[in-house]
Amino acid sequence: MEKNTVGTVAMGAGIGVVVFQLLLVCTGWIPIVNLLSILFLPLLLICDVTAIVTGIMGMKKAKLLDGLGKNQAMVGLVIGILHTLFMLLLVVIGVIAGGFALIMGALGG
Repeated sequence: MEKNTVGTVAMGAGIGVVVFQLLLVCTGWIPIVNLLSILFLPLLLICDVTAIVTGIMGMKKAKLLDGLGKNQAMVGLVIGILHTLFMLLLVVIGVIAGGFALIMGALGG
């Protein structure tokens, strides 16, 4: 019997995204560990890309296997896409806030 291991990898990468994000949030306030939390950002990016790519591959393979592993692939794909959009939103908010602070500082306010 053939298995959809790509779908399982997608789900594992999606779970990895959640775990690394929680570790980043939970350790961000500890001064010494905060330096180490910078390492979680590249891991999040790698897990996001892995979850999205393997999610798409797993969905295609699930069609060939009569739906075997489709849910696992979908979980990885959805988590990868949602987390990527969430991180892009945070970057946009950071850029807007930084620009606002720069303008207010230049105006003396």
